Amino acid sequence: MLKGGPRRAVPKDELLAAFATAPILDVAELRADLETFLNDDLRDPYEGTGL
Repeated sequence: MLKGGPRRAVPKDELLAAFATAPILDVAELRADLETFLNDDLRDPYEGTGL
């Protein structure tokens, strides 16, 4: 739970303005990066348990 004051609604235009300068996410690049850093030895911990 967030601490602080009460929740406050943020106008849509304000929210969009806040994220207007955020970089565009390149999904293909993100996927390639994740595949590079993920361990090839990852396995299903439930494999062979019948679950």
